[in-house]
Amino acid sequence: MSLQVIHHNLGNAGVLFLAIAGIWALAIYFRRRDIDGNLWGILAIGELLFLAQAILGMVMYVNGGRPARLIHYLYGILMMILIPATFAFTGGKTTRSEALIYGLMALFMAAMAATRAMTTG
Repeated sequence: MSLQVIHHNLGNAGVLFLAIAGIWALAIYFRRRDIDGNLWGILAIGELLFLAQAILGMVMYVNGGRPARLIHYLYGILMMILIPATFAFTGGKTTRSEALIYGLMALFMAAMAATRAMTTG
């Protein structure tokens, strides 16, 4: 399996995890619950997937692989920083309101990764 295929598949896995995280967070919000460890775990796995994808992308870059468009790098950077940035923005709080923020952020990231990041590579 080529590095490009693995890079692409990690992106697909990240999209799925973000969609699950978004739906999970919105379920927490609509059930009027606080964020629990399950959502943190899903978000952590999604973040790790995007970090692994970035590392693989750097290996591909060093070996001469380049995306079709330079904006691909912007989307990659956004994928890596949005979850930690949201955590910083919410101050790490775990209330119902933050569940809505995480849900919307995760669904936005899933849509962005599915429609933009993959089409710019």
